[in-house]
Amino acid sequence: MPSHSWDVLARLSLAVPARLVALAEERREAGSAGAVPALSASVILVRDTRAGLETYLLHRHARMPFAASMVVFPGGRVDSVDGAGGGDPLRTCAVRETLEETGVRLQQDDLAPWAHWITPEIEQRRYDTFFFMTALPAGQVASDISGETDSADWETPRAALAAAERSDISLMPPTMSILLELADVDSVAGLMAAAKDRVIEPVLPRLVRANDGWTFAYPRRFADDGSGVRSILAPNPGPMTLDGTNTWIVGDPRRGAPIVVDPGPLDDDHLGAIMEASNGKISAVLLTHRHLDHSEAAAELARRAGCPVRAADPELQVGPDGLADGDVLEAAGVRLLAKATPGHTSDSISLLCTGADGVSRVLTGDMVLGRGTTVITYPDGDLAAYFDSLDLLSEIVRSHGVVELLPGHGPRVSDALGWLSYYRRHREERLDQVRAALAAGARTPAEVVARVYADVDRTLWPAAEQSVRAQLDYLARD
Repeated sequence: MPSHSWDVLARLSLAVPARLVALAEERREAGSAGAVPALSASVILVRDTRAGLETYLLHRHARMPFAASMVVFPGGRVDSVDGAGGGDPLRTCAVRETLEETGVRLQQDDLAPWAHWITPEIEQRRYDTFFFMTALPAGQVASDISGETDSADWETPRAALAAAERSDISLMPPTMSILLELADVDSVAGLMAAAKDRVIEPVLPRLVRANDGWTFAYPRRFADDGSGVRSILAPNPGPMTLDGTNTWIVGDPRRGAPIVVDPGPLDDDHLGAIMEASNGKISAVLLTHRHLDHSEAAAELARRAGCPVRAADPELQVGPDGLADGDVLEAAGVRLLAKATPGHTSDSISLLCTGADGVSRVLTGDMVLGRGTTVITYPDGDLAAYFDSLDLLSEIVRSHGVVELLPGHGPRVSDALGWLSYYRRHREERLDQVRAALAAGARTPAEVVARVYADVDRTLWPAAEQSVRAQLDYLARD
């Protein structure tokens, strides 16, 4: 049984209802904010039977203003009466709603926290819902008495999930995620034991644009490896950006305000994801270099978070401090050491990151990618400086025992020294190819590109020409 309320999220694959797609399109055009979520409680009532574990589910009327025609657990919003006695209003609400909707009388002490979900911002009615797990008390019977449902009955989680798969019933993401977990357990005792050590953190789904429309996006929690570093992929895939820009959240937001490295393009959904992953608090935004696919959103993110932007380029700086070689920053259990690594651009910075686990990693920006090779953006970029920066990174990897390179685009690189050696070897081979092209009669950068990059997609030739110009400049100086 998963010990964390987020562990099941990767298994969710619900399609976005057409109603929400229409709302998303409308909201995107209007730029309006979502409603404030109302506090509510829901109860996952379970029992053991010969057929296995069963849970009590309600099928809501189609006329209901929220979750119409959905299959849900008993529950509802917290009323003023729930806090009148000075106790826990959430548990009081859970007990009251269960009694009103099922006739089952519960004790607050029998409720075990299980999950915490917040309705997506796109919804016009929103709820901040805490889910509690409890067994059906001995001698009691659940009945459909709420008046808000078409039907209600006990069901095995697997049967409910199968009905949803056949489109016989409709489930919202919280209900489906909980049923997926219940389906893995054989008994009430197993569930209640798992609930004792369960970590509960809020899940706020977001609607984001995908290549083929809209999709739900769910938070990804930090791995328990002590690294305190995670990435959020920006929605800007392309020939130069690969899958998109990797925005790095450095520091565990449960321990304090993290640092955000390279917030990427100015995209509202991406900014919302960054703020969510940071628990709404950011100590600083850092930029590895000036290119817009890394820096465009920096000022806006800093405005939302009320924090500075630190960059080697003063034009991008927000606040009193820039970002220079040797600067040390600490945030939420992670230490960063800035190292100037020019070459891709003149302002390129790499960041040596040491987590609470004592293990070192390097955030490389576009100095080193996770797939393919980078461009020397002549005249701002410089090949001689790039070679020096490759040597510096190799020395950092050796001296600090670096286990991973964390690039601005593409996957993490576990063979850091091997990848850096390949990058140097690739550049040297390209120089040999440029020399050969010149010897064969090529005179302009475009002519060199046509010979040296003949096997490369022509859409990449303009970028290749920048690197060729840097190579020609290097050869002329050499």
